[in-house]
Amino acid sequence: MPDSEAFIQTYVETGNVMSSLAEGGYKPNRNTGYVLKKKHQEEIEKRMQERLRQTGPKALAVVENLMDNAMSETVRLGAAKDMLDRAGYKAYDENSIGKNIEEMNQQLVALVGKDGAKLLIHSMRTRKTISGPEIEAEVVDA
Repeated sequence: MPDSEAFIQTYVETGNVMSSLAEGGYKPNRNTGYVLKKKHQEEIEKRMQERLRQTGPKALAVVENLMDNAMSETVRLGAAKDMLDRAGYKAYDENSIGKNIEEMNQQLVALVGKDGAKLLIHSMRTRKTISGPEIEAEVVDA
């Protein structure tokens, strides 16, 4: 009789649908494997997350070892970048910076209009002061 528990466990350990089917006592059929994966998706994901949590410290040790002891400078640099990235010190991505600038320009135009945005950007580039009416802000308690 087929055993879905054995299928789930083998799939989590190997990622191989066909061997998971065989281990669970199912006929080797990719469609059956697809149906079982879909049916037990939550349990498979839960177990995969737990497995990743358990292997995290070992993976960290491997990356640290590569960073400190790899013969190749490229490997050491890659490991160091990976460690910094995981610690939240990711190098900037020029594509995302361009997108952020575009978003900021759109927000500026929405706030002060197209001409006002051009004037502000020009003054920032030339570092000139802009003369105009003083704006007084009133603090309102919420």
